[in-house]
Amino acid sequence: MAKRKVILHYHIFKNAGTSVDRMLEQSYGNCWLNYDKSESGEKISAFEMEAFILDHHDVVAFSSHQVVPPLPSSRFLKVFPIIVLRHPIDRAYSAYLFEWKKQQGNGIPIGTFADYIAEKFQFFRKNAIEDFQTFHLANQDYHSTSTFLSEGLTKDEEALKSARQFLAQVGYFGIVDCYTESLRLFKKMLSTEFPDLVFDEYHENMLQDKGLSICDKVAYIKGILDEVSYTSLVMRNQLDLRLYEYSLGLFYKIYSTKIKGK
Repeated sequence: MAKRKVILHYHIFKNAGTSVDRMLEQSYGNCWLNYDKSESGEKISAFEMEAFILDHHDVVAFSSHQVVPPLPSSRFLKVFPIIVLRHPIDRAYSAYLFEWKKQQGNGIPIGTFADYIAEKFQFFRKNAIEDFQTFHLANQDYHSTSTFLSEGLTKDEEALKSARQFLAQVGYFGIVDCYTESLRLFKKMLSTEFPDLVFDEYHENMLQDKGLSICDKVAYIKGILDEVSYTSLVMRNQLDLRLYEYSLGLFYKIYSTKIKGK
């Protein structure tokens, strides 16, 4: 019997996830479904996600902020992931604008970016702007959601290695600051199996100038922060910075092979 094929969007907060979700919803309507638990800090294991998918027979595409690796799989199921990564400094500023400006319904943020960083960093690795992408993608256990949150170089290196391995095993993913190219790659990898998926480019919840390069964005962010706040943001995102550099290099290698035929 042929395996059922579904899309699973790993919706990492402030990584163009709402834009991807809109693309999926526009393509599939009621056959697209989001699954998250009630508490924002919870995680969903591959085993739990597999059960949820199998319980929703008519759904083609799923999205979740909380699902973690590895990919759900069974003899009945083949999952095609959509994952998008982002430069962590740019991502942190986007999170600030979203949480302290847009969500508050204000024309201006309720505090400075430095204030936002200080508030978030009161909670070591229990916030959305501190090595978040690495730890979110580092899980290896099919039935549990261990997160490598023990402090220490060995654990950190294990987490980074696991996140890198997951991306390499998947074999394709997107980058926020290469979003147009990312959609082209997703189309190349997914359109045969999912002919009804329309890869329209949306820019939902975009609160920064999309015309700026990532270097310009980071330079701007550095300019609006005091030295202590910027240094703290960089030092507490060392794993995500290394993951981003690795992912960017791998993305261009995959893109060159799959799209440019090199």
